Amino acid sequence: MEQVIDNVEIADFDEEGTTISVTATANENSETFHVQTVDGEYRSSMGCWILTNDSDGDIDEEDYPDFNFTEIIKEAEDLAEQNADGEENPDYYNKDQSPYTTRFI
Repeated sequence: MEQVIDNVEIADFDEEGTTISVTATANENSETFHVQTVDGEYRSSMGCWILTNDSDGDIDEEDYPDFNFTEIIKEAEDLAEQNADGEENPDYYNKDQSPYTTRFI
């Protein structure tokens, strides 16, 4: 599966700047995924969803088999990280070890 990331930007509908829009093309299919983030990371345990322009809620990645969601999420997190601010929370280790702890306080 060959995937090309065409565009990564802060979603124009998100005033907080925490939703990142990633447009990708794979196998001649193009889609824009809106990745919600918390503290610069996609964290489903904190209520983050991945949306599309046509979805009514959190998408099922299995409905988009041509796309590599690991890469899409990484691209979204890279941009979200640049916009994250605050003081590091000493109780936060990483999103897997601290699934319900915020990264910044």
